[in-house]
Amino acid sequence: MTIYDNARYLDSSYSTCIGAVDKLITSCKLHPNTKVLNNEAFKNCALLKHFEFNRNLLYIGKSAFHNCESLQDFIFPDELKLIKDKAFYMCVSLKHIVLPERVEVISREAFAYSAINTINIPISIELIGNNAFENCYFLEKVVIKGDPVIDHDAFLNCEKLHTLFLSGCTHFTKNTFGNCKKLTSLNSVEPVVKIPYNIRKIDKNVFYNCEKIEKIIFLSKLERIDDFAFVNLPNLTEIVIKEDINYISEFSFNNCENIKKITVFPGFSQKHPDFAQKYEAVIEEPSLMFFIDQNLTFKEANKLFLKNNNFQ
Repeated sequence: MTIYDNARYLDSSYSTCIGAVDKLITSCKLHPNTKVLNNEAFKNCALLKHFEFNRNLLYIGKSAFHNCESLQDFIFPDELKLIKDKAFYMCVSLKHIVLPERVEVISREAFAYSAINTINIPISIELIGNNAFENCYFLEKVVIKGDPVIDHDAFLNCEKLHTLFLSGCTHFTKNTFGNCKKLTSLNSVEPVVKIPYNIRKIDKNVFYNCEKIEKIIFLSKLERIDDFAFVNLPNLTEIVIKEDINYISEFSFNNCENIKKITVFPGFSQKHPDFAQKYEAVIEEPSLMFFIDQNLTFKEANKLFLKNNNFQ
């Protein structure tokens, strides 16, 4: 075992950091040669406030900083590829992070219960694990640039989350944004949720208790909107369905009692009679030309959003 700046290493090559010299350290700087940070390396180092990563680190192990309640802002190394389960779980003082452009996986519960307030997910990310950002009570804005798999409960109980931008993902798994009570905007500068073009399936409880959502627009054809996909949306007043949906039921929008208008694609009511019957008082089925005109409006709005947020 070798020691360097409050950390223990497997050997004199310093390639693998196995942990803190003790649980009372307040700062640490990784050796320049380190590539792997072991599981539970700094777990329960409650006084650790300042941590300096080296440039070549590739891997942050499970629970590496679990319950490091004093840990504050730091800079991730450019070469980092993998952040394992619960790596920063219960880091309640961690407010700001910048993920490098090469990181590929954010594993389950990686940042759960942290204090981060914004997160930009780079295009390199392939997986956001289940519960990865669960109970991040101060998280307000999320931007996901690529097309990662977003596992279930990824942003569950992010009660201050109000703005999302998602570009390429194809499937909203269960509880993805459950209990995000302040959520008002998805892919829009206005208070409207625009379900992205790539989305093909929306599972149960994806948008439950999203109390601030007022309007939802489905931009393209979906394979399925599960029963109870949208639950307890008291402020939802308008839905626009631009193209057909293979499966939607009268229970897809459950306990959304204040819907005043649903605009659907021509032929929709005939294909989905149960849904149409439930909402017959508010459903409208205009001509195809309405949707052609609206499509231009949606595209222009999306282009403006990208420009204003420096995505093109």
